Amino acid sequence: MTLSAGDSVAGYTVVRPLASGRTGEVYLAKHPRLPRQDAVKVLTAELSDNPVFAERFTREADAAATLWHPHIVGVHDRGSDAGRLWLAMDFVDGTDAGRLLAERYPDGMPPAQVTELVAAAAEALDYARGQGVVHRQLDPSNIMVATAGGGRIALTDVGISGPEAVAGDGDDQYALAATVAWLLLGHPQRPGFALADERRELAAVDAVIDRGQSTGAGNRYPDCTAFAAALADALGAVTDIAGPRAEAPTQLGARPDAPTAGGDWWADAAPPEPEEQPVISYWTPSAPPAPAPSAPTMAAPGMPTMPAPMPAAMPNPMPNPMLSGPVPAYPGPYPTSDAYPNSGAYPAPVASAWPIPPMLLALLAIVGVIGVAVLTYAVLSNLA
Repeated sequence: MTLSAGDSVAGYTVVRPLASGRTGEVYLAKHPRLPRQDAVKVLTAELSDNPVFAERFTREADAAATLWHPHIVGVHDRGSDAGRLWLAMDFVDGTDAGRLLAERYPDGMPPAQVTELVAAAAEALDYARGQGVVHRQLDPSNIMVATAGGGRIALTDVGISGPEAVAGDGDDQYALAATVAWLLLGHPQRPGFALADERRELAAVDAVIDRGQSTGAGNRYPDCTAFAAALADALGAVTDIAGPRAEAPTQLGARPDAPTAGGDWWADAAPPEPEEQPVISYWTPSAPPAPAPSAPTMAAPGMPTMPAPMPAAMPNPMPNPMLSGPVPAYPGPYPTSDAYPNSGAYPAPVASAWPIPPMLLALLAIVGVIGVAVLTYAVLSNLA
């Protein structure tokens, strides 16, 4: 059952919905007595009716209520109302890292932002571990980022397991390493693939993530803070992760600027705008060649009229059995590539400087035959 503004839950007055998911809904609500607003999470009826889950929820909420850390969303109260379990928490006026990825960084966050988020999360996880509480469900959607007050970064659901939570080995460093890959790539890391398979510049980060996800907590970093420090060193040389992926080109557009001194990059950064791409044409026809000037002629007694010699650069204006008209210039240019190293306008065929009419060719052939016959007759006469 979805609540609307003005509805009441556990004495709180709903202001507006904040989020919803498979475990329930979260509302911004007015405290019944204090002049403040809290985030109230109301679990689904299915989970609330499960006695095993309800008992675990109550136990974990009590443990989470003992935590206080600037990077942990505090738990203020819990209970059941109209058969639905509920939990009252700090209201962080902002968004979460999962939504930032979807809306602003679909190809992964810049390294500086990832370093800042992971450092805050690591401090919170180490503090909670010192109090005997583990998260077990960390992912980008659990990292809240406020848009005011200096941009507070805080983890939600610390110690509050969902219905599919696993016990693990009591160490959130593995989940933190997986979250780092998610933040840098824009999606969960594919099993069996390294970050460098998609982003070559992230090769140094693979070693950090591999150690953070080593089998057995003893092979990992001493704590999450040490993991975050190693990550910061690995990302220090990476100024931007924009560039082509291994499997597909990236989207167009520059990434938002790096964080400002106030730490409010998540609030002020505008979504990237696509860049205008030039139109590439590999076929730019040139103007058709100008008609060739009429060739002057010269006449000799007893000889057919024939054109005067023409410059080699002029197109052939005379009819040719192989051509239907003057030789055109190639429109060019060829596209530049390894296959065409000398790109540009391809040179037009060179026209003949002494075009010979067909009648003259026939006359020359007859003269040649007669000459050969006369020469043969003379040779045979001498031999006789």
